[in-house]
Amino acid sequence: MEATLANFKKIIKNGSWGISFGKMHYWAPGYFSSGKIIASKIIMSLATATSARFMYVGQEVPLINWILTRPNNSVTMEQLFGKSYALNKGNVYLTILTIENVLSDATFEAEREKTAVNQKLADLYAASPNKFGDWYHLFGTMLAGYAGEPAEMIADLYGVYRKISRGADAEKATMAADKAGAKMGVKLRRFVFDNDKEIQRKLREEIKTREVLSRKILGNLKYIGPDGNMYIGPRF
Repeated sequence: MEATLANFKKIIKNGSWGISFGKMHYWAPGYFSSGKIIASKIIMSLATATSARFMYVGQEVPLINWILTRPNNSVTMEQLFGKSYALNKGNVYLTILTIENVLSDATFEAEREKTAVNQKLADLYAASPNKFGDWYHLFGTMLAGYAGEPAEMIADLYGVYRKISRGADAEKATMAADKAGAKMGVKLRRFVFDNDKEIQRKLREEIKTREVLSRKILGNLKYIGPDGNMYIGPRF
């Protein structure tokens, strides 16, 4: 999956919209009358396979229409990511969420392996009996990791659950997809965070504001300059 992640980064770098980290979904204030939030909106939606209902983006239908134009068993992760990235004009969070919404929408259908969308997707793991699960689990944990959730721990716990509940019948490919997606999401988050110019601008402003405030309270500060040397005084 490292090669796939590298290709995702190329797609993001080569986009003509600029790199946008995206704004995560959160529960509306007062949604829980008790004031106690059990889990984030993202995790709750992923756990119940309802992200397409509660975190609808608006680019799902165009993405589905594009998928349906492709030959059977041909759509790769890079192709799907690239198309969603274009539809969402460089917003990486919505790119992943749109894909997850499309892939997970048929979770509760009895013949989900035979859906038109699933038949267009290439196999992620050879001879896997659960191509549908492989794809939507991978992008689900990727979304969680990208959103800053403990995706790798979730993937590990889900693997334990599947082994206990299904024993020898537990789908090893789907468990591998969970772990791979989580790691990819975490790494993609770091990459986009470091390359989103707007985020970096806001960080510089925040650092400047805090240092100005600190100087007013504490006087001049020690800091490491771009040349690696220690300096004392205002940095800005």
